[in-house]
Amino acid sequence: MLSPLLTRHVALSLADGHLASGNFTKNYCREFRRNITAFLDWAEERGKGGLVTITKADLHVYHQRLCRTVSKRTGRLLVSGTINGCFQAVKVLFSLLYQSGYLPANPLHGLRLALRQNDDWKRRALTVGEVTTFLESLDPSTPRGLRDRALFELVYSSGLRASEVVSLKIGDFDFPSRLMRVRGKGSRDRIVPLSLVAHDMVLLYLGGRQGNREEYVFPSRKAGSHIHPAALSRHFKLLLERLGMKKPDLCLHSIRHSTATHLLDNGASIRHVQELLGHADIGTTERYTHVQTEGLARIYRRFHPREHELFEAVDEDYINRLKTLTC
Repeated sequence: MLSPLLTRHVALSLADGHLASGNFTKNYCREFRRNITAFLDWAEERGKGGLVTITKADLHVYHQRLCRTVSKRTGRLLVSGTINGCFQAVKVLFSLLYQSGYLPANPLHGLRLALRQNDDWKRRALTVGEVTTFLESLDPSTPRGLRDRALFELVYSSGLRASEVVSLKIGDFDFPSRLMRVRGKGSRDRIVPLSLVAHDMVLLYLGGRQGNREEYVFPSRKAGSHIHPAALSRHFKLLLERLGMKKPDLCLHSIRHSTATHLLDNGASIRHVQELLGHADIGTTERYTHVQTEGLARIYRRFHPREHELFEAVDEDYINRLKTLTC
């Protein structure tokens, strides 16, 4: 059995090797290592410092602990995205330990956990009209308005995450072909198209900076850095508030939801939407079809003659005819 000290050392060394082998963001590396450390601390507190003693039951207990953890920042239970991110780090750790020969078996194999649905799905997509109203409210005749218009046109054009749009560099764009390289989650880069409006707005915004290929498209005030995703999310909510559009179910990620929903509504293939959004698992993309189905059901109940509340199919004449037929 590995000693607690050696186990922790090996685990952190493998984690660092994993991070060094991929093109991960600084934020991802920091969160990944913090999640690994939190799990190792928990294991040692339970007398499970030697990871070979960890069982499926232990991992289930740890997952339940995460589900009951209250955020120090919000004072509420951790949202599902945070829980899943914490536990994903544990999955990667045990996979690395098993592949490297430190464990005779991976206790996560065959383990089924009731993962909560991501809370983002409580937040709806904007309608086409809402997206249009929001984008056209951004005045490109001012420097800040032009930056915001270029940025949010890109998000809607290609369904970008906040972290993806702020990480774009000028060299990531192929303007003649209207394509750009996006640095996605888990070091998964992808090439995606951008709309003509987004293309023109970005070119207008960049002006004479087009030759600086290693420069961030949306830099922050700090030299060599870009806008922070959290700051962008706050800015989006402020813009919504100014427009009188701020609602609890709308956030920056709603624009990404809108891109997927509007493409599927107009007949796009779910596989193409998966590629555009950079989903590793098509099951993630399929959730948008569930949103479509719910919307279709609402429309059906509202407009179909036999579902409409004003339609009276069972009247006195109908009952009399029915009695005649059953006699």
